[in-house]
Amino acid sequence: YEIRKSTAEAEQIEGLYVFVDSKPVSEYTYLGTVKGAGVGASFNPQYNTIRNAMLKKVRKEYSSADGVILHLNAGGKDSADAIKFK
Repeated sequence: YEIRKSTAEAEQIEGLYVFVDSKPVSEYTYLGTVKGAGVGASFNPQYNTIRNAMLKKVRKEYSSADGVILHLNAGGKDSADAIKFK
């Protein structure tokens, strides 16, 4: 693997590697998608609030997940893909 200008390391938050506007380089298996961050985040559009709510949902629905690929959209149609590294 060749390191490029776009190569980076994802932060691990609450035990999950978080990818935003990026994708993992390592091979992974897609586990599923959770939508919306829930009632709490809809009243507070701050990134940390939305991210943490999405991570909580992923942990609940896909406990074996190693990471998430967040898809944050203006207007509230946020989602997160749960992934498991190979």
